[in-house]
Amino acid sequence: MPVDILYLALICAATIFGFWITLWLISLAVDDSSIGDPLYPVGMAITAGVFYLICDGNPARQNLVLGLTLIWAARLAWHIGARNWGKEDPRYARLRTHAASLGQNYAWYSLTHVFLSLGAASGVAIAFPLFLAQRTPEPALGTLALAGTALFCIGLTLETVADIQLRRFLRDPSHHNQVMRSGLWRYSRHPNYFGEFLVWCGFFLIALETPWGWLAIVSPLTLAYILLGPLGIGLVERRMRKKRPEAFEDYERATSAFIPWPPRP
Repeated sequence: MPVDILYLALICAATIFGFWITLWLISLAVDDSSIGDPLYPVGMAITAGVFYLICDGNPARQNLVLGLTLIWAARLAWHIGARNWGKEDPRYARLRTHAASLGQNYAWYSLTHVFLSLGAASGVAIAFPLFLAQRTPEPALGTLALAGTALFCIGLTLETVADIQLRRFLRDPSHHNQVMRSGLWRYSRHPNYFGEFLVWCGFFLIALETPWGWLAIVSPLTLAYILLGPLGIGLVERRMRKKRPEAFEDYERATSAFIPWPPRP
């Protein structure tokens, strides 16, 4: 592996870990551990900007990667920020209780279990395409970059539409204790997660066009593990089964968990 890739990976790790440690210090000051959720995409945008400045890559590819990252980050930061603004996400309140039951100091517990492991470590792996795609001046933009951009746009559209549909559904009082089963949610129980996965598959294809760009496969693989694992779909669906057991059981039986697919009868 070329030495410069290791150098860029270290810069990526230093940028993202520094960002999340700063967020941790701020979270202690404001007593809100959920600030990392809306600011996670901001950290990725900063990382893309750092490599835009220090890499001597193909200008067109660098502009493409930075532009797509900024678009993705602005949408996701706004979506999560508007949802959680002014209050700590209940998940973190439960985590405080869990840490207390273990007799652990929550400040240090949140640093190791939230900000460094879930935030920084996974963020470094997901950010691999952001520096691999900007690393070298050759080759020029080609078919893979075009395909990656198209996949990014499809994914961003899917998650944006899915989030809007769910937000409107939850705001309607008549839907109390019901499960969203219309729109994109008729074909997937988590169409927003699937859209996010496509976004980073798009970044992977853009990086794949460059030498050693195949290493960026760690990005969609890491994201898939997070989204499909116990802290992604697993966490959401455990809460749904507890809140709306009968409605969710029927929904779960009929609807694909991740990849959109016609519902089963």
